[in-house]
Amino acid sequence: MYDIVTPATFLGAGFAMGFGAIGAAIGEGYTAAQASSGMSRQPRVQGELLRTMLVAQAVAESSGIFALVVAVSLVFSKHDEASLGSIEQAMAVVGAGLAVGVAAIGSGIGAGLSGGRGCAGIARHPGVSNKITVTMLLGGALSTSPSIFGFVIALILIIGSYPGDSSVAAAGLLGAGIAMGAGGIGPGLGIGVAGMYACDAIACKSRYSAAINRTLLIGAAVSESTSIYAFIVAVSLIYFT
Repeated sequence: MYDIVTPATFLGAGFAMGFGAIGAAIGEGYTAAQASSGMSRQPRVQGELLRTMLVAQAVAESSGIFALVVAVSLVFSKHDEASLGSIEQAMAVVGAGLAVGVAAIGSGIGAGLSGGRGCAGIARHPGVSNKITVTMLLGGALSTSPSIFGFVIALILIIGSYPGDSSVAAAGLLGAGIAMGAGGIGPGLGIGVAGMYACDAIACKSRYSAAINRTLLIGAAVSESTSIYAFIVAVSLIYFT
């Protein structure tokens, strides 16, 4: 029996970690850049800016951690001999890597946008740092939700057993990974942009923080809907093809 699942598993692990590292690194770098710029304007709050930067970077890093978990799981996964020649199993593991890795791009960058602008807002108006931090965390946390959907789809694909050789089913499993991965980019970025400007708004008009945060939550929920569609389509492709 020709083993096509093992090389496909390693390919999926590469997709997961390769794509998954992009967004988190960019988001964390942007946050650090804004924190450094803020320190140059407000040296007296450099300690607070450093703490805020690290918290924001930790949020942005979460999407990369999801990708790391999936990549490690794929590298060390064991397949029974009956599935080694299965094209369905091969496409499932590749799809798992794409689901979590590509979705992490938007989440990592989006969380970094909120974090970076939160740091910039604190540098401009240190007196309202608590309100800015709350908004920053809201934007960052909501931005990571598409990568959570990608992580769940990846786990479903990894845990499932697909011993068959149906090209239709194999295409469905790979399509599930592509749908969830690509479907998570836009929502993560969009929510990050909303969080970014919400932080700016709090820094300028902190007395309207409740209304601004409420608008952020509503806007993020609408932006999130497309990743939910992608999740539903991915699940349908896994179980109904």
